[in-house]
Amino acid sequence: MANSKERGGDFMSKPDDGWAHNTAALAQGKGIYYSFPVNYVGSIQILTSITSLPMDTKIAICWEGIARTIEAAKIVKKVKRKFDKSLKKYIADSPYIGQRELKINMSVEGIATSELEGEGDIISNDSIGAISFAAGGQHALYDFVTYVAKDKRGNRYCHVFDCKILADDVLTTIGQIFNILQNKAADDIANDGQVLQQTFAQNLDKEEYKAAADIYGEIAEPAAGGQSSGAHINAAYEEGEDGDQEYSEVDAGQQFAQFLNDNVSSEPMYGEADDGDVDIYGDGTSPGWGYLDVKPDEDLYGGLADVFVDD
Repeated sequence: MANSKERGGDFMSKPDDGWAHNTAALAQGKGIYYSFPVNYVGSIQILTSITSLPMDTKIAICWEGIARTIEAAKIVKKVKRKFDKSLKKYIADSPYIGQRELKINMSVEGIATSELEGEGDIISNDSIGAISFAAGGQHALYDFVTYVAKDKRGNRYCHVFDCKILADDVLTTIGQIFNILQNKAADDIANDGQVLQQTFAQNLDKEEYKAAADIYGEIAEPAAGGQSSGAHINAAYEEGEDGDQEYSEVDAGQQFAQFLNDNVSSEPMYGEADDGDVDIYGDGTSPGWGYLDVKPDEDLYGGLADVFVDD
């Protein structure tokens, strides 16, 4: 369960030991995500924009959102804390609670959730443009991570996840994505892209990688304005003759995700998942690269608030 650790530092800045993931892979888009098994706890409305507020104020609001949500879910006893009364206007009194184990999938395209078991069907998709902030709890709330995103109606929600021992990994992955999109990671993308291309080239004689190479052989690079060239929903979609969006390279995406898992290591902060001491959600489910066929049609699945809060 949660611990007494404090959370400090800027999670969007590159750690001293380097980013956890290959930056070029995380910047690739086209349905390629890095995924973690977590428990969605619930969501609480943020009543007005917090974008222009100081960083420490935004963090304080998110901490309060985490606390109110997990208290309402009765995951922990009420946490003794101080909260500036002047900030009450930013956050609703009561959260929506709808606990559910799922996968949280992250890339420059945004944050999507999918079924933890079975076929891994997509549950929700918050595009990167809808996400404004993220934070992790501390002390008794350390295992919890939240991000703030708008729903289809323009309402803002603080979505809370119990990540157990993966909390640092989830938060720093979001930070790495934000860093990429702010164009601070151009050198990382170039350097990691060279590694990825070389590794890919070494595996092209393997039949299972040839289809993926046709789509994913070109590594994403930062574009003008701070946006990664992969930062849009599945760039591999093309318009069919009838004007509908078509996509027929699901196998290639899955093969490329498997290629990343087999050949491009991430450096988790929690240690090895098979050491017997790691407490994460899912029966034998571990973090890793995956492919989601996120079609460019927001009516197919809304963001997390559209799916859970509005039900």
